[in-house]
Amino acid sequence: DFVDLLRLTNELRSKYQQRSPELLLEDIFSKLFAYVFPIIDHLADDCDTIQDAIFNNRERATVYEILLIRRNITETRKAMQIHRSAIRKIMHSAKKSRVGQRNYDEIHGDTLIETTKEIWESLENLEERIVALQQTNESRISFKITDIMRTLTTISILTLSYRDWE
Repeated sequence: DFVDLLRLTNELRSKYQQRSPELLLEDIFSKLFAYVFPIIDHLADDCDTIQDAIFNNRERATVYEILLIRRNITETRKAMQIHRSAIRKIMHSAKKSRVGQRNYDEIHGDTLIETTKEIWESLENLEERIVALQQTNESRISFKITDIMRTLTTISILTLSYRDWE
């Protein structure tokens, strides 16, 4: 959308032509990060849904959903790792730029870095949460299996004891 906007809007295109490439990249990253927070919110909502399902006795149905959410968190973390590296390179490039200190001062790299850290911490928290939910789900399933085995063992003992009485 941003590229299309640049293509269609002469004023915006000329604005970026007068600025350094690092500033363009900074704006692109800012726009990308604006899209990441709703993704994080959606992942958090998914975790809430999983938690409700686990405690409403739908453990078996949640196994696949947990794996999907874990995959989505991992994929988002991989993308953010690439962004972190790119931002570091942009900041390094801006420091060495031919225009030098002016570009570095114009770039709000600290803001980008802080935003990246905030996103990364949110994703780490989500990862810890989904792992905890997975362990809880597995514990509940294990408890149910143990309970079923206890019942089956009792039935087997009663059946064998009944045969011995005859």
